[in-house]
Amino acid sequence: MACEGWKGIARKTVRTIWEEVTNGRVPVDVLFATSRLTKRQQQLLQHWSSTYDWSNRVQTKIIRLARTIADLAGTYDITDEAHYGRR
Repeated sequence: MACEGWKGIARKTVRTIWEEVTNGRVPVDVLFATSRLTKRQQQLLQHWSSTYDWSNRVQTKIIRLARTIADLAGTYDITDEAHYGRR
């Protein structure tokens, strides 16, 4: 594997510093590490996924949306309201 040199590294560093990373663009592994669901939330998501035949992509989008709602609410944890709406 060839070394990309200092210009490539500098370009990546500048891009990383200036680009805002949104929940829609964050890597899946980072999303799952920072968006822990409670056991109840996991069970509900699994139930809905099997009931409505949702793909993994749809499930990930739901978690991204719940993470965004929690961020807008100013909470670190994904609340039940952020996960499936207020009842």
